[in-house]
Amino acid sequence: MKKIICASILTAIMLGSLTGCGNSSSDKSSSESKSSEADIQAELSDSDTDSQAESFDSDANSQAEESSSEADVPTELSNNGLWDCEMLVNGKVLKMPISSKTLSDLGYKAAESDKYNGEISPGTTYKFVFKSIDSDTGIILLPGSMVNNGDKELDYYEEYGTEDFVFYEMMFSGLENEGTDYSFEFTNGITIGSSPEDIVNAFGEPDYITSYDAYVYFETPDTVTDKKAFDTKESGFVRFNFRDNAVTAVTIGAKQD
Repeated sequence: MKKIICASILTAIMLGSLTGCGNSSSDKSSSESKSSEADIQAELSDSDTDSQAESFDSDANSQAEESSSEADVPTELSNNGLWDCEMLVNGKVLKMPISSKTLSDLGYKAAESDKYNGEISPGTTYKFVFKSIDSDTGIILLPGSMVNNGDKELDYYEEYGTEDFVFYEMMFSGLENEGTDYSFEFTNGITIGSSPEDIVNAFGEPDYITSYDAYVYFETPDTVTDKKAFDTKESGFVRFNFRDNAVTAVTIGAKQD
């Protein structure tokens, strides 16, 4: 009887051993498979992490580049008087003379209507009024007396944003920006809507009043040969346009060197 029990136990042990080996092999294969899958997942995870990190770095670099390209301009007026040649538009000080690069860095672009201005020769002053539009807000600026300071002809529309295009005049018109959400301020608290009395109280009597009742102040009145056709080559100037006894536009002209 003991022999039978021993034989049965021995058989069971042998079968268990065989089965165990089979399970061991299967478990090892399964373990290796799971390990392999885990490694792949880890690699994919690492790859995703690297990719995300690269993407983040790329985004950060892109934002840094965008940030570095933004014009570094003051956000408050100097408020020393007319000949600061500054205006504050939507929290950014625009000081004349100003390059098309600075305007471009602030988000302005040449208007479609300026496509036809063509080639701008170097050294020549173009007195006609251009139009620059803020891509985000729709605010319109009317720069003028532009000089190409480069050494070759440049297409105005295509090359807008170059340092070579420099504007000596800038008009901000409330009428042009009617319906647009904007903020505007000139020195001594003057803004769109100020009265003629406000202008005189701030700056004294004008040096010249145009046929359309605009007030003009000259930086050097004695150098102006024709007050009806004044030029930034002769003197800096500031002009205030009115309608219904209120300022509708302010134009700054910086003296050209």
